[in-house]
Amino acid sequence: MSERRGSAKMLRAFNKKFTPDDVRAVSAALKQVNIKQTGMDSRKFTDFLLNDCGICALAGANFGAEGEGYVRFSYANTIENLAEAADRIEKALSRK
Repeated sequence: MSERRGSAKMLRAFNKKFTPDDVRAVSAALKQVNIKQTGMDSRKFTDFLLNDCGICALAGANFGAEGEGYVRFSYANTIENLAEAADRIEKALSRK
């Protein structure tokens, strides 16, 4: 699986709940996702990811007030681990 397809698989977990306009590149290894429609602030959402999915993400609020409502994900991992993370996120979001 190419690295690009692995990244796309990770984002597919969000596409069921978020539009493609909600996801943007921050850098070559980071994606930022708009999570405002979940009703959770960025810190609560990252807690949800950690506690329900075992996935670490950065709360946008950690980067200033403008970052609230966003979370950042790193793609600096193997394709297999990214695919596993996507599956976990997809399952946890479907339970919400």
